[in-house]
Amino acid sequence: MNHLSRKIYTFTIESILTFVRKRDTLKIMEATIFDIQRFSLHDGSGLRTTVFFKGCPLSCLWCANPEGQKREPQIMKDDQRCMDCGDCSACSGIESARRICPTGALQVTGRRVNSGDLLQELLKDEVFFRSSGGGVCFSGGEPLTQALFCAELGAMLKEKEIPLSLESCLHVSWTFIEKVIPVVDEFFCDLKHSDPLLFREQTGGDLSLILENLRNLDAAGVPVRIRIPVIYGFNHSEESIRSILKLLSPLKNIKGVDLMPYHPLGAGKHRSLNMPYNLPLSAMPPEELYAYREMAEGLDHNVTIGGLI
Repeated sequence: MNHLSRKIYTFTIESILTFVRKRDTLKIMEATIFDIQRFSLHDGSGLRTTVFFKGCPLSCLWCANPEGQKREPQIMKDDQRCMDCGDCSACSGIESARRICPTGALQVTGRRVNSGDLLQELLKDEVFFRSSGGGVCFSGGEPLTQALFCAELGAMLKEKEIPLSLESCLHVSWTFIEKVIPVVDEFFCDLKHSDPLLFREQTGGDLSLILENLRNLDAAGVPVRIRIPVIYGFNHSEESIRSILKLLSPLKNIKGVDLMPYHPLGAGKHRSLNMPYNLPLSAMPPEELYAYREMAEGLDHNVTIGGLI
């Protein structure tokens, strides 16, 4: 990071912390999340507590967390728990769904939280962070769609000296990313394909925006770990992986590459949300990625299959 960039980001984090300290209550900003997962091993160094934010600009067909795509709370229906009692015919919305189903087949995903309450929830795991060298991870969905909240809560964590990692598809405005740079210790960024047309077809996104943000992060001296989800019928070929790796060659601050084998863990969630899911229902064996790992290692990348452990 050049001197000017470092000065700007230092000023930003000091401003955030000063703002937080001046408030007479921790109940400051609110965000919509859909899960908190403890003891995560693949979301940064050490043990992590991962907060899943709701809302994502992409709609990947293989998404493992489709309940994270829309910002607003949603009703999920578990057909295996449904006894066809008909009570849900009287369901008039999210609030009635929370209480109307006698078997719990109807579940609401998504809830509003404020930064102060969420901080206190995360601090319950502080002893595990200290003993393992871990911390908190923001994931989703796309956490940067709620960047101001992430910056504020990240500043609170920074004040407590708790490390923060963040997983992003980078399909957001650069101004959102800038807001969190001062408080994030590890960035994990998806790079799914090198072909803009295929990328748009399978995710609904603009590849050029992601690449621009990745170059900006690199120019700012921010270390990034790249995650490549390897998906049947999309990028599961040597040509595709080689093209993705080629996009990384001009960048100077890539910490490593994680090859993430396809898994169908999101299939049931798609059904619960009445969303189509047409991919295989069996997981990709890790050995199918060995050749890709050798290819990436040949380009001097630090490579894992499945992410950090």
